[in-house]
Amino acid sequence: MAHASFEKGTRSVGRFVTALMAGLFAWSAAHAQPAKAAGQATSSLEWLQRWQQASSNHAYAGTVTIVAQTGASYSARIWHATRNGQQIDRIEMLSGPPRTIVRSGRAVTTLFSADKRARVLHDAPQLSHLFPGIDVLQAGQLRDTASQYQASRTGRERMANYMADVVVFQPRDGWRHAYRFWSEEKTGVLLKWQMLEVAGNGLVGARVLREAGFTDVQIPAVVEFDALQALLNNRRGYAAVEHRLQRLTLQSQGWAWRKPLPGYVVTGCYQRGSRGAGHGGPGPHRGDMAGRGAGEGPPRRGRGAGRGRGNGPGAGADRGSEMGPGAGMRQRRFAGGSAVQCLVTDGLGSVSLFIEKPPQTGADKPADQVLEQGTVRMRSRWYDGTYRITAVGAVPAAALQGLLDNLHRP
Repeated sequence: MAHASFEKGTRSVGRFVTALMAGLFAWSAAHAQPAKAAGQATSSLEWLQRWQQASSNHAYAGTVTIVAQTGASYSARIWHATRNGQQIDRIEMLSGPPRTIVRSGRAVTTLFSADKRARVLHDAPQLSHLFPGIDVLQAGQLRDTASQYQASRTGRERMANYMADVVVFQPRDGWRHAYRFWSEEKTGVLLKWQMLEVAGNGLVGARVLREAGFTDVQIPAVVEFDALQALLNNRRGYAAVEHRLQRLTLQSQGWAWRKPLPGYVVTGCYQRGSRGAGHGGPGPHRGDMAGRGAGEGPPRRGRGAGRGRGNGPGAGADRGSEMGPGAGMRQRRFAGGSAVQCLVTDGLGSVSLFIEKPPQTGADKPADQVLEQGTVRMRSRWYDGTYRITAVGAVPAAALQGLLDNLHRP
């Protein structure tokens, strides 16, 4: 049943946790701007630049715990190293099946120690490299993201044995959630992040939808870049399966936006194979600690699908598995079909957009769907009776619907 599949996805959030952190703070140094000190940073752009610069300049190591709205928690040990603007991360999952993820740039290697398997992904999207899940954006896109939020420093608190600046990002519209950040006051390294649902009273009584933070961390830490690089490249003793993603654009597939959703940009589109990840054409992975709903394919429709809310999000189980928002909420895909998966983000909130053209079998088409599980939401609709479009992400429902309503074939 679709609902059972949905719950199974929720239990797999640990895999998704690995892409959320998969390589903390890896924003490209090429796009970094001079960062202001904490006492000087006032705007949302200045804070984002400060945190970006911190990830490029400081090595650290620590244990991160992610807590979902349901109360489920997942932990990982992370080592972050930098050299000449390059960044590399090693993530050891402490929850779920034992596995190690090493990520640098667009190369991701996942080692499964129990059965000595290795999954190697080339040309992976540069996503969720900044600790709380802030996506890699071009300088212009970063400014656009910053313009969608009002930043305010609300004080100082002790976090993971460091004094931290507490900064709140409140959205200027209904297309995104509010966020609260804790960053180490001397270096700017992010220590904790929360996604918030803000009611009419503002931050008073705001509900925490999800949070991720260090329970212990060392800044700076002695982390050898070359040692992590060797782990990324040396898979001796492991049976390795390698994938290279097929990159596309919406335009090349005949799609365009009627009116782009403010602040949201498409950071990459990929061809999904008919059998899903690892079987003849995987979709984009976020590493195995995905934090945002990575997916192994668009939601599958099964018996009982569409019963959730309405007639038929986040991603995955509270953010998905390793391929961007959308994996944990899989439902049965159309036999013989393939899909295009696009990753859409405003820098803080992310969505996986799946576009399928099912075979014409004469069977009745499933109804449009609406599903929700905590912060994870899914919306699907049919376009012109031919294409099924599904949006999955840990963003407000209005953002998912806005993306679906504005995508068309000119």
